Amino acid sequence: MSDIRRFIHQEQDAVILSGLQQFSELPSWLAAAKDHDHTHSVLSKEIPEIADGSVILKKCKIGHMLLKGNVWQNMCTLKVRDPDEPGERILELSGTLFPPGNLSINHPVIEGAFGAEGWRAILPELNLELRTQEPETELESFGLLTDPERAREFLERSLHGSSPTYRSAHIQSCKPEIIRYKRGNRCTVLYHLEYAPDMPVASDGPAILVAKTSIEEKGQNAYESMKALWNASFGSSSTVHIAEPISYDPKLRVFVQGPVWEEKTLADLFLSALDTGTPEAIQALNEILQKTARGLADLHRSGVQIGQTVTWEDELAEVQAQVMQLSTVFPNLSSGAGPFLERIIRLEAAAPRDPFVPSHGTFRPVQVLLNKEEVSFIDFDSFCQSEPARDLAMFLSSFMTLGLTDSSFDKGKSSDQTTPNLADWEARFEQVSSICEQFLDAYQQFQPVSRERVALWQALDLFHYVLSGWMKVKVGEISFLVKLLDRFLSASHLIDAK
Repeated sequence: MSDIRRFIHQEQDAVILSGLQQFSELPSWLAAAKDHDHTHSVLSKEIPEIADGSVILKKCKIGHMLLKGNVWQNMCTLKVRDPDEPGERILELSGTLFPPGNLSINHPVIEGAFGAEGWRAILPELNLELRTQEPETELESFGLLTDPERAREFLERSLHGSSPTYRSAHIQSCKPEIIRYKRGNRCTVLYHLEYAPDMPVASDGPAILVAKTSIEEKGQNAYESMKALWNASFGSSSTVHIAEPISYDPKLRVFVQGPVWEEKTLADLFLSALDTGTPEAIQALNEILQKTARGLADLHRSGVQIGQTVTWEDELAEVQAQVMQLSTVFPNLSSGAGPFLERIIRLEAAAPRDPFVPSHGTFRPVQVLLNKEEVSFIDFDSFCQSEPARDLAMFLSSFMTLGLTDSSFDKGKSSDQTTPNLADWEARFEQVSSICEQFLDAYQQFQPVSRERVALWQALDLFHYVLSGWMKVKVGEISFLVKLLDRFLSASHLIDAK
């Protein structure tokens, strides 16, 4: 490369990095939404029942936030106590955070009795509207799945129709336990089952069943893909396990599956190994990663032709849509993203694609469960046909964000420290990168993949994490996520090393 071309290339790289730096800090008004002490102070002052002592506010927390349109929907959890009654109670409120100037009033408005149906508060000082939650109406099967008797009958019918082995199964009782719930969107319920004592031993069903329902039509895709994998090889695999698929009810949108046993996730093991840092801990992690890589390669070679086709263009379009959405509130972010996206699009066009394979679709370390020496894969809702690099990139990007953001690397530092020690962070980056390389090496022992394609998909996925940091208001992580993307682009030679 000539000196002039090298200079131009470096100048372009500088523009890319400068653009990404625009994402490295959330505006103060948005970051303030996660200042629980300030929220507590405003609620104590502006809500009449709290201000006059009728209700004592012990604690408040703004939880999960997500940009929808040009506002952030969120959940506000309050721990309150009535002065004349023992104990505390939890009150969950639905919230909407508005950009400054979007509320048409400049003084607090409170409607209704605090905590009662129809209660609402508009708090301009916080750019926040709060309201009591409405009863669940979107998830049609929620009532059935959480009622012990109705759930017992439903699960028994599901078992009878799933396999001749279970046709005589009689569930005597079941105890539902909600393990994941997002109001109006999805719910996962775990059931502890007891069977009738006089039932034939051969008809015994699983001691635990799991039912999932979602407003989206993903349950059928999960059931069909897992059924095909179960019949292909994973039902008897000694490398990686999956849950036994039991049934899918299209009317209720409920998917029922058997259990997989879990002591911890691969994400837990990974973070523990990094924190411990001993050769024994790293070796134990590498052994599990070998099994995981073999299991993912087996999935990619399974031949299961179920699910939609997901291309680079699909993923890129999703990222571009997120940039456009953020730009409705923060117009400068579009220009900040432009140079990076232009570079990654140009490089991708020059990199030959691997053949599409059956793909997990959301393969990350939290989807890998560990029980002693056993490895299990879960969450096949997004099973699809795609490049093998897509699953690999998601997995490796997740490893990097787990190990190199404030929630892990910066553990123990004070909340106002947002810049890591550079030497320590670099050492951790090299360590995590080495673990990722070993995983790729293990995968390639069983299945070919273009490393160039993996790097491109990984860069796009890491940028998606940056965008999510804004859309989900990840105050403590956003600077680390931008730093990680910057460093990865250099390490993978997608830009010149600085």
